[in-house]
Amino acid sequence: MFDGIKVKVKRGFSLPVILLLATSSLILFAMSGCGGPIREKITIEGTGVGKAVPDEARITLSVVTDGKTVQEASGPTNEKTKAVVDAIKALGVEEKSIRTEALLVTPKRDDKGKIVGYTATNSIRVTTKKIDLLGQIIETSLNAGANDVSTLDMRVAEKEKAEEEGLRKAIENARRKAEVAAKTSGRRLGKVIQISQIYATTTAIDGVVDAIQPYEALTEIGAPPIQPGENEFTVTANVVFELR
Repeated sequence: MFDGIKVKVKRGFSLPVILLLATSSLILFAMSGCGGPIREKITIEGTGVGKAVPDEARITLSVVTDGKTVQEASGPTNEKTKAVVDAIKALGVEEKSIRTEALLVTPKRDDKGKIVGYTATNSIRVTTKKIDLLGQIIETSLNAGANDVSTLDMRVAEKEKAEEEGLRKAIENARRKAEVAAKTSGRRLGKVIQISQIYATTTAIDGVVDAIQPYEALTEIGAPPIQPGENEFTVTANVVFELR
């Protein structure tokens, strides 16, 4: 253990005391980082926001039909849904971007609980990167037989650049805070030692519509104008700085 370390026995010191001093020296040597001074550090949390315009949209379109029997409700619903899908595909939307979201047949009951009819619902979700086509998709779907439009969601598919912008700003924010703390305590801020606990959250700014105007209102205005707005990516990071 003590190879390369010479221990001279001086008068007045017993061997156990000398070994204790040598062991203590090794511990201090290890704690000081191979003989260097022990580094003091400060950990600061920083936040930054990156922004990006949505480049992909998803919208749910439904055909809802009532009937006295299951067949009377589901038959027209299926026919109209097929017409809606064909109309959307005619706009240039690929078939793989259209999928069934829900297919329901629910009974309608009177006040006594007796079944008096059925409601059939067929919902499809359309995904497109052509944001400027959304209004036309809605208008075309309504004209083809859809009578319910809901959950228009616009998101950023290519979000790496926005997250990188948020991370850069988060680290800059942490550095500014650390500089204030160091200056206030009479110290100088050193280099970054570690960056950890990085996570990002997304907030849609004018980019999500949870409820769209009723069917009657939409059919009156034609193709509604759709604005994608902007999505925010908030990044949080813990940054460890050296104090001098």
